[in-house]
Amino acid sequence: MRGRPRNPIEPKATLRAAYRQQTHMSRFTDRQARVLRHNPTAAEQQLWRRLRNRQLNGAKFRRQHPIGPYIVDLCCIERRLII
Repeated sequence: MRGRPRNPIEPKATLRAAYRQQTHMSRFTDRQARVLRHNPTAAEQQLWRRLRNRQLNGAKFRRQHPIGPYIVDLCCIERRLII
């Protein structure tokens, strides 16, 4: 058998629907993250000024970053830190 063995409980149509939903959610969270980056709160702006450009111990932070179905305000991927 090639690839993943097929589960008789999950027909191909269900798998296709799950994939479509996942890619739709990915596009939605990407768009939503972009909107949030353009409209930060005052607290986010102040914190971002201190964290951007590796100002804190050389750690690179990202703003409004999608992780799965969630959008985190600030995160440092290399140090596995989410704020």
